[in-house]
Amino acid sequence: MAVLSCFCLVAPVAKVTALVGGSGCGKSTIVSLVERIYNVQAGAVCVDGVDVQNMDVTRLQRQVAL
Repeated sequence: MAVLSCFCLVAPVAKVTALVGGSGCGKSTIVSLVERIYNVQAGAVCVDGVDVQNMDVTRLQRQVAL
């Protein structure tokens, strides 16, 4: 079952970006994908054009706040 389909988020560098929405709409799932708590089964999650699968998990998770 697909949780997210055709989702794209562009967040400006050096700016705070907030995900806002109702309960169950996927906010925590998106952050978990960016932090590599979950791995994508299709597609890619990129930060600065680099797939998060190729990044150091500890360093990546220090960059994201929830």
